[in-house]
Parts: sequence; C-alpha cells; structure tokens
Amino acid sequence: MLRCRFPAHAILGLVILLGYCLPKVSAYEPAIASKPNILFILTDDQRADTIGALGNPVIKTPHVDRLVHEGLSFDRAYVQGSMQGAVCVPARAMLLSGRNLFRVDEKLMRDTSWPEVFADNGYSTWMSGKWHNGPPSIAKSFQHANSIFLGGMNNPMRTPVQDLVDGKLASPRREPNHACEQFADECIRTLETLGRQSDDRKPFLYYLPMIGPHDPHIVPDDFPVRYDPSEIPLPPNFQAFHALDNGEMTVRDEKLLPWPRSEQGVRQMLADYYRYISYVDHQIGRVLEALRNSPMGDNTIVVFTSDSGVARGSHGLIGKQNLYEHSIRVPLIFSGPGIPKNRRTNALCYALDILPTLARKCGIHSNVPGEYVDLNGTLSDPDRTARDRLLFAYRDVQRAITIGRWKLIRYPRIDRNQLFDLDVDPHETNDLSEKPEHAVRVTEMMIAMESEMRESGDSATLKAKAPQPAQWKPPVADAQDRKANIVFILADDLGYTDLGCYGTKYYETPHIDRLASQGMRLLNHHHCPNCTPTRAALLSGQYGARTGVYTVGSIDRFDWSKRPLRPVDNVEQLPLDRDTIADQLRLAGYATGMFGKWHIGNKGAYHPSQRGFDEAIVSMGAHFDFETNPETPYPKGEYLADFLTDRAVDFMRRNQGRPFFLYLPHFSVHSPHDAKPEWKQHFVNKQGVGGHKNPTYAAMIASLDESVGRIMQTLDELALTENTIVVFASDNGGVGGYVREGIKKDGDITDNSPLRSGKGSLYEGGTRVPLIVRWPGIVKAGSSSNVPTIHVDMFPTLLEIAGGPKPAQALDGESLLPVLRGGSLQRTAIYQHFPGYLGAGPDAFRTTPGGVIHEGPWKLIEYFEDGRLELYNLDEDLGETRNLQAEHQKLAFAMRERLARWRSEVGAKLPQPKPIQSESKAKARR
Repeated sequence: MLRCRFPAHAILGLVILLGYCLPKVSAYEPAIASKPNILFILTDDQRADTIGALGNPVIKTPHVDRLVHEGLSFDRAYVQGSMQGAVCVPARAMLLSGRNLFRVDEKLMRDTSWPEVFADNGYSTWMSGKWHNGPPSIAKSFQHANSIFLGGMNNPMRTPVQDLVDGKLASPRREPNHACEQFADECIRTLETLGRQSDDRKPFLYYLPMIGPHDPHIVPDDFPVRYDPSEIPLPPNFQAFHALDNGEMTVRDEKLLPWPRSEQGVRQMLADYYRYISYVDHQIGRVLEALRNSPMGDNTIVVFTSDSGVARGSHGLIGKQNLYEHSIRVPLIFSGPGIPKNRRTNALCYALDILPTLARKCGIHSNVPGEYVDLNGTLSDPDRTARDRLLFAYRDVQRAITIGRWKLIRYPRIDRNQLFDLDVDPHETNDLSEKPEHAVRVTEMMIAMESEMRESGDSATLKAKAPQPAQWKPPVADAQDRKANIVFILADDLGYTDLGCYGTKYYETPHIDRLASQGMRLLNHHHCPNCTPTRAALLSGQYGARTGVYTVGSIDRFDWSKRPLRPVDNVEQLPLDRDTIADQLRLAGYATGMFGKWHIGNKGAYHPSQRGFDEAIVSMGAHFDFETNPETPYPKGEYLADFLTDRAVDFMRRNQGRPFFLYLPHFSVHSPHDAKPEWKQHFVNKQGVGGHKNPTYAAMIASLDESVGRIMQTLDELALTENTIVVFASDNGGVGGYVREGIKKDGDITDNSPLRSGKGSLYEGGTRVPLIVRWPGIVKAGSSSNVPTIHVDMFPTLLEIAGGPKPAQALDGESLLPVLRGGSLQRTAIYQHFPGYLGAGPDAFRTTPGGVIHEGPWKLIEYFEDGRLELYNLDEDLGETRNLQAEHQKLAFAMRERLARWRSEVGAKLPQPKPIQSESKAKARR
C-alpha cells in the first residue's frame, strides 16, 4: 500500500513502482462540462453508529438513510486523532489538506488545500458552515464563502455568521434561525442559482460543514422529533467509571456529566444528542431535495462524513478525547454517478483520503504533498482495500494502531496497553492485552506502531521514564472540584422593605430571613424601575441603553401626546443577537432550567427554551387558572407559585448529579393580587404596621416565602447546600409610595418607606431592591454590604462562578465576587437610562424621560424634558427629600457630564422634541 508521504523528489519513483499516487499531468480529462459536481457534507461530533440504515434501530435519520441506500458506506472510516482537546480543528485541517496529524498545518496556510486544487482545475468552490481553522485560510481555500461561523462551541440558535466579500470577511451578523438551517439555506440558494445558469457552467465543489450535533444539543422547540430517554438503550460499553487514567480525564467534555455516570444522565444526554442528529438530518434532507430538483442532481457526487465521533457514556467517557472506536470512527458515505448503490465496505481509510480520491474521480491529477491514499479502487470494488493499518494519536498520552481485526491502544504515561479483537468485540469491552496467548501479538503490534510513528513523523515516546499510577478515581468527594450550582429566585414587584430582614413588621418571611442570616444582604442594589428591562439586563448583562429594552410594551402604552418629547421606540423582546447567561452556563456544562415569568419574548426564537435553557415553562398573568407555555397540565385550583416551585424542585432532583442553573422568576407578587385563602385569613386577623397592611398582598408574600423555603429544603435533602449559590432579588420596587408623592389619591399596595416613591420611578423606591446571596464558605453568614450594585453585575458574577466562556456582546457590569467576599468594586458609578414615560393615572406620571448616575453616596437625576437636575446625598438623605443641586452645582454639572459620556459610550438614544406642525396641517390631520 502506498501512502503519499513526501519528500517530493521521491514521488515519481513511487508512482512508477506502485502506481497509487496521483500523477501530475499538464491536461486533465474528461472535459470540464462532463466532470461531476461535489457536495461534501460534514457533521460535527457524530458517531458512526448514529445512522438508522447502518444499524441503529432507535435514531431517525431518513435522509442520510437514503444516501446509504443510494451509495457506498465505509464501516471503518476514521479521523486520526488530535494534539489538543478541540479535536475538530486538526480533523478539519487534515480533511481539507490531505496531511496527517503530525504534518498538518491546522491554520491551512502552509500547504495547498484540495479545494484550491479543484479551483485550479476549473471548479467553482463554495462553502457555508463552521470554519475552525483560522479566518485567513477561508479566502485561500474557497472562491465563495457565505454564512461562515468562525469558532467552536456556540448556541446554534444565535450563531454569528460572516460572508466572504472581495476576499475579506464582512462584519458578523446573527440570523434568527438555527445555524444548521442557515447553512442549509445558504447551500440551497447557491444550488438554485447554479441551476439557473447556462449549460456551460463550471462544475462545483460545495463544502457544507455543520455545527451539529456538537453540544450544546439545542434545536428549535417546534422540531417534532423527540426521544424518550427511558427508551434510549445504553451503549453496550456503558460504564459508570473509566478505570484507567487516559491522560485526559478532566477535560471540559468529561465534566458535562458527573462521575459516576448515571444511566439516567447518559440516557437523557443521548436523547438530546439523537434529537440534534435528527434535526441535522432534516436540514441535510432539504439540501439533498434541492440538489435532486436541480439540473445538476444526476451529475453530483454527495459525500457525507463527520469530523469525529464522541463517547456519550461509552467506556464511562463523555467526550471525544480518546482513541476508542466511538470517538475516532466516523460515518462515511459516497453517493452519485459511478458509485455502487446500497453497498458497504470494511476497507480501512482516513477522512483525509476523501478529497484526493474525489479529485482523481473527477479527472483531476495532482501531486499535492500529503499522506493520503486513493480510494477509487474501493469505490469501484468495495471488497478492495487501500490501507492495511491505521495509526491514531491523542496528544502525548494515547497512541493506537489497528491492523485488520486487531486494535492496540497504548497509554505511555501509565505504561498500559489495551488489545481488542474488533471482529468479535466491536465495542471494545474485553481487553486481551494481559492474556498470555496474546503476548506475541501485543509485541508485534507495538513494533508496528513504532514503525508507523516514525514514517508518519510522530516523535512521541511510547514509554514514560517514571510511569504514573494507572488507576484513576474521580474527585467526587471534593466539593471544591465541582462547579457550584446556581439558584436565582426573582420576585415580581416586591418592595425593598417587604421582607423581615429588610424591615417589615407585618409581612412574614421566615425562610427568606433565614437565607439572609446564612448569607449577605446587599443594601444598595438597583434594578430598572419596571420588570422587562430588568429581566433583559439580568439575562444579557447589558444596560437597556444597549439592548433598547427599557419598559414594558410600546411607547404608546401611556399617553405622551401632550408631553414635549417623543419617546424612543421600545424594544419589547431581548434581541436574538444577545447571548444570555443561560447560554454561557450551558456551554460551561450546566443543566439549565427556567420556570416562571420571562417577559422578554415568550414565543418562537424568543422563548427561553431557545435562549439557553434546557427546560423552560413560562407563566404569568394570573395566580389561579393560569396558562403556561408550553402547555403543562396541573391540578385545578393550584396556585402558580406552588406550580413553579414544584417544577423547580423536580428540576433540581433530576439534575443533582451535575452542576445546574435554576432560574425561578416568580409572577408573585404582581397584580392581579390574589392569594391562597388560608394565608389571606391569617393576615386579615393581623394588625397592619405603617404602609404594610394589605392582607392579600401579605398572603402572596407568604406563598413566595414558602417557595424559597422549599427550594432551601430540597437543597438540604440533596446535600447540595454547601455547593450551591442561592440568589434572591426583586425585579423592581414595590407598588406604593404614590399617595405620599401626591401622584395618586389611592392604590398603594405596599410602602417602600423610607425610600421615596415606588415601581416605575427613578427614585430609590422604584429602583432599589432587596438582594440576598448565600454561598457557604464564600459569603460570610449574616453579613451585609452597602456597595452600589446593579442588575448588569449578575451576568459577570455568575459567569465567573461557573467558569463559563465570555459572550459575544460586551458586558456592562462587574463581577460581585469581591463584594461577596467583603470587599468593594473598582468602578465609580452605576447608571439608569429611561427615555420614555410611565403613567400613574390621568395626566399623572411616575416618571418622565430621564437618566441617573449614582456615584458613592451621590445620586443625580437628569430630566430630559427641561434639563432639570436633582442631586441627593443618599448617605444622609435616603428618602431623597432635599435636592442639593443648587448647593453643589459644580458636582452636579460634573456628574451630568459623566452621565452624558456614559450615554455616548453605550449608544443610548434620547427622546426627541415632537415636530412643530402648522395650524393648517394640524387641522387637516384632525
């Protein structure tokens, strides 16, 4: 067997002697017009055993199944391995260049790629999809590239893509659909365009590298194919632990599920993985249908393969950083003119052999350097082989060789081998390496491995000078090695003083008070004056000035027509180009669940199930007889707070074996004010204190407190309390203080005193909210902080706790970990921007357009209608009763300048004066 291993001067002799290399000729035939087109489809992390027609009885892959029936399937196609955890980077580089693992340039800049060869020989070359080999090599490799994703892991519902324009990548954009759908759309558009061209069009090579089914396993919620985890069979080689230390036991992929691997956890992961594969298959089907309906359908070779496999519970592993069959063997199907139909072959090959083989089949003869072999003999006769052995490697910690039915895996650092007979043990469950009858075979295969390594340019050693212990035990006993769970409970319209630990003498909150006694109260924490912008800021880490989300509903919700300014148009849904904290935590290996009020876009791509949450049930608007999205049954008469807590508790129980992020945004205590009768009666018989006297509202707070108690109790029962950070807050100030302000005659539900005003106001009663954080061992029990903090701080805080990747967008806040440890922050100010109106009754407004800068004890409010300034020293006047602007003009003007500078930095829009109309135009309009 010839492998095209160069020095280049040896090519001619090898060609003459063995006849396998592709000879260089000055002309190529057949003529361009008769050359077949190539559609090359590459999936991401798809095991070879995940195709229905190739033997998986559970998975639904009808479109790839059709390719199997129409073509030739290679049962022993492999990627060679990787020298890094991101296996797809070298895998794709080897595929496109034909170079082996030890000689490949992962950035594809040093060597000629095979798409370049096709282009040099009259082909038009196209691609859309995931590119993981550096931006500069895109234009070098392809003539046309659209909807390119530069990167690895990503939420595929909001993947940034770029187009190649005049040889350069244009600015990134985010499409509203799933990345795999976007890539398929791009390919279909190209096929339709090419199909409309004249008969003298060039043959094409289209490279379609998908982003799926790489984790996170996210597909559109309305995709109908689903798998019941209880009906997913475990892999035949499922193990709870991988006993040997393979040198990569704590890589990110292996942390996606905890040790020991549970059957339930693996089945759920496989159900999600299979569903993603079915979704990718659906997109492939759309592309294949477009091809079949085009004039090029009968003259196009379709190739389907993947850049790696993945463990997903096999051998106790989750990722692809190993050399077992499930991780290095990939599906490979050729279909089209000149390809046998409905055939399978056991011929050994690497994925790097594919493009050189296609070049030869298309009449392209090139001696591009590489370690590939020509598979055309196998394409003509599936019983014919092209390679007799394959070498595999992962970093310097694993090597393997397969020769026929036998496979030897070597772990140099621990001086251990594994030997498998793949004919009788395809799942590699019976290690024969220590059997005396196989001692000679092990020796012979070690010699062959060393020989292959030398020929391939692999300089690694197969034996360590001081071998490490072979056995490996997961560090499950050390809680510090496991990421902290995160529980974030958000109340709705709960006032600053509505908790016992924040001052109330009437409402009863024993469980929340206990949470505060075990953690820290942040006494100077701020949210937006109403709910939607707060939620957008918490989830995106950005001020409303960046997202455009600053209020509830449109600008026409309140009558501003008699006011001097036209408000800025409001964005009612969190833009799809923003990553959420749930996106980033899921990428960090967290299970993510959300149950409650979302309010930043509840339908379609805006639903939380499409914004980073594995599970999500949305409900708001009523406390009894409520609706849910998706529709979820519940007993008649159930209280919404109890329903949401039941779902949250179930989520924690099901995910107790892995890090989880639970977001529980209650609809309580928002209107309509309705409570469970037993609690209501309790407070009817209790004397009110000050502005806290409404028994229904008090009963709602009691149910909210019960929910917090149940969450805390569940954490105790699951022994998760010590490794869980619990955050409790409200989305804005309480509904009260208006009567005292003189903007309403009645209607106060609660009282935020000593704070001024309430929900909807830029005064402290509208923006200052309770924030409690409990984190045993990190946050001092019973502590408090007066450091000014704000909603945008939560995203970077949770991101740092989880060790998650940074989002695509800028983050406006700071991590609060220094504060939680008893310190302070580096920044000097926090801000509010409200370019609209919030009504409070006929001709009354809780606030008009304005902005706030809060520096230390000083708070400045700037009103946009008339430029009026209000300056308060909150250390001395928490109730904002004395405007000190006249006494401290210099400070007020300086703070106003800093507020204006901040608005410029974040791109804040300002309301504009309404256009002046002539009397005739006004009459005509009337």
